[in-house]
Amino acid sequence: MSNGELITYLPGDKGDSGNAKQFFYVKDFGAKADGVSDAGPAIRAAIAAAISSGKDAEVRFERGRYRVEGGQNNEAAVRIVGASKLVLKGEGSDTVIVAGNPLASGIEVVDCDDVLIQALAVDYDPLPYTQGTVAEARPAEGWFTFRIDDSYRQLDESYFKEVEARWGLVVRGAGGPEPRYGPHPLLDLTWEKSGDSEWRVKVSNPEMLQASGMQPGDRYVHMARRHYESAIIFWRTNQAALRDVTVYAGPALATIWGQNKNVEIDGLRVEVLPGSNRLLSANGDGIHNLNTRGNLIIQNCSFSGMADDAINIHVRAGTICRVLSPDILHVRGGLFEALAGDTLQIYSPQLGQIRAEAQVLHAAKLPDETLEIKLDREISNALAGNGLHDSDHVYNLSACGRGFVVRGNHFGRHRGRGILVRSLDGTIEGNTFTNAEGWGVAVQHEPDWEEGPLTRNLSIVNNTFKGDEVNVMASIHIAAGIPAGVQAADWGQPITGISIKDNQFLNPQYPLIHIQSAANIVICDNHVKELLPGTGSDIKAIETENAQGVEAEEAWSG
Repeated sequence: MSNGELITYLPGDKGDSGNAKQFFYVKDFGAKADGVSDAGPAIRAAIAAAISSGKDAEVRFERGRYRVEGGQNNEAAVRIVGASKLVLKGEGSDTVIVAGNPLASGIEVVDCDDVLIQALAVDYDPLPYTQGTVAEARPAEGWFTFRIDDSYRQLDESYFKEVEARWGLVVRGAGGPEPRYGPHPLLDLTWEKSGDSEWRVKVSNPEMLQASGMQPGDRYVHMARRHYESAIIFWRTNQAALRDVTVYAGPALATIWGQNKNVEIDGLRVEVLPGSNRLLSANGDGIHNLNTRGNLIIQNCSFSGMADDAINIHVRAGTICRVLSPDILHVRGGLFEALAGDTLQIYSPQLGQIRAEAQVLHAAKLPDETLEIKLDREISNALAGNGLHDSDHVYNLSACGRGFVVRGNHFGRHRGRGILVRSLDGTIEGNTFTNAEGWGVAVQHEPDWEEGPLTRNLSIVNNTFKGDEVNVMASIHIAAGIPAGVQAADWGQPITGISIKDNQFLNPQYPLIHIQSAANIVICDNHVKELLPGTGSDIKAIETENAQGVEAEEAWSG
């Protein structure tokens, strides 16, 4: 796959194997698209038959709502393992896979090769959240009450307490064209029933409730948020692709992509179910992409209604736990991986500096689950410790989505950042950002978070950032996080080589570009337009702190 084109075979075509594609219709296996019957056994039988055929295969779904109860132990509603050259194809967003377990994933693709999901939607019933209206708010005391809407689940349902994260979020302007999500979430919640469909919710830290600005009458979403289980998952798959797919809900994320090679996402829509009174789409990110090798292309997508970022691109960090010699390190990290030939970035969070980049000559897993890595060069003063706070971080540059392209997407209203990127040699072009509660593009490193690397060589070109009276963030935020107690002047500039060119900023409310602890930033040929009264006036275009080599000659025009 190249140049952003998704490769599939049309009916009657032949794949690389020379075998004509075979078609498997879920209705022939007994699946009913009535939204009531459990279509799971029939769908799983159709997929099993397609895989066992040993040929290029397409599993077809007609229009309708296919309720799928899922397997044991919160297994995904539809789980595909070990498939090769497989397509799951519906007839558009009217073909809906309805997951019946709010603790489980909708569709999960694991250890496969060349799998495409196309022209269908994923929804949940029951939803992995409930919603209602705030009746009373006592921010200083750290509690509030809310009344749950008719037809939404009560908080005594067991799944609200079985999840890893108990989140809440205020939604203002619900039902209108420009809802506002948060931006401050409420975390670590506990609750008790206080009346008919009414619940008293306590926040672990009252400052969260105060920051939310909650008032009686506000609309409120209470999430049963998971960490992994999502509407769609691709994991350890070569040639993983999504085309024209819609996600209406997800327990953790709308989609998560982990440890894949060659990922192409074209026409994903994450949105609140049209015609419903729902407040939310997914409980987390729209696209959460980690540890990707090869191509990563995200295009023609739209995002709205999520409780977190639209796109997150990164590789998971490892930390040095032992230094055997200057060129042999022991590295620990749950999803950290390294293969011979990979290039690693070794970063000091204490200094804000990249110590070195080195190639892996050999990597072997030890009995304690750490990796012993031999490098092609010696690393001076590498620091070993117990975790992110007292060790050097190690990022695999060969598995960070390097060279990614994000283009032609629309970022609507949701909580969080439009694009959160930690990668190298990427391009963000031709996108439109209207999200008001987070940065449009965040080139951001957080030293206490296990995501990296330090970004280098990124092009942000020909995008449109639309502001209005409620925008609370800069359009573009570039920052390497500074630990508490460290002065910015004593910190490095580990993010470098960012080009910001030919972008359009409409109705700015805050500095358009914020740069902190970064170097070699080129800003040119951008345009600012004030379409609403009171926006754009006296706004500082660029705000910098501990930045070097910022070139902004002839950067702005009206």
